[in-house]
Amino acid sequence: MAWNDGLQGQALLIAATKNSPLCVVAGPGTGKTFALMRRLARLFTTESIRDKDSFKPHVIAALKGIAAIDDQTAKGGQSAEDRFLRSFPFHPDLTEVLYEKWTQLAGFQRTRGLLRTFALALREAEQWDESPLVGPAVFLNAPDADGLSEAAREFVTVADTEEHEGRKQAWTGIIDGEFGRARQIEADSVGLKFREIEQAVMATFLHSQPVGQSAKRRDLEVLLGA
Repeated sequence: MAWNDGLQGQALLIAATKNSPLCVVAGPGTGKTFALMRRLARLFTTESIRDKDSFKPHVIAALKGIAAIDDQTAKGGQSAEDRFLRSFPFHPDLTEVLYEKWTQLAGFQRTRGLLRTFALALREAEQWDESPLVGPAVFLNAPDADGLSEAAREFVTVADTEEHEGRKQAWTGIIDGEFGRARQIEADSVGLKFREIEQAVMATFLHSQPVGQSAKRRDLEVLLGA
C-alpha cells in the first residue's frame, strides 16, 4: 500500500506536507491519527525502502522467526509475506494494536501522538536494537539503563490519565516494576539473549489499553517472534 492510498482533501495535505513541526487541530473521530500515520509512512519511504528487493531479506528473516512458533503465519505463505512487506519497516501487528486500541484513548489523541512516540523510540533504539522490524523492542530502554525509555513513558503517562469506572490506574509504577523483574529474569537465564521478557512486558501493556483489553498468547508470540 502506498502512503497516499485512499487519502484526499485535508488528510492528503497533512500526510504530504513537508512543513515541520506540524500541528493538526480537528475534532475526535475525524481521522487525525490515520492521516498522521500515513504521514509517518511517507517519511519512512526513503529510496532504500522504495526498492522492495532491498529489504525483502529482513522481512523473510522476521517471518522465519514468527513462523517457527506460529502455525497461522507459517500457513500464510505469500499473503503473510506481502502483509509484512507492505508494513515494512514496522511490524504490522504493532501498528494494528496502536491503531485499534490506543486511538480509543482520548489522552493519546490529545498528545502529539504516534509520530512523536515513534520518533523518540527510533532515536534511542537505533543505537542498540538489531531487530529486523520495528516492534516492541523499540520502546525499551537501552540495555544498560534502568527504568522506562522516553517513548515507553509517553505511553504510560497517557494510560495513567485514563479513568475506568471512576478510577485511575498507576501504570507508571506497575510497568516500571514489571520491567525490573523482567530484567532480573533475563539476567538469571542462560537462553534469553534478546530481551524477550522485557518485550513481552511491553507488548502485554500495549494490548492492555484501554483498560479491560487483553492479549491472547498468539498476539504476543507474533510480536516477539520477529
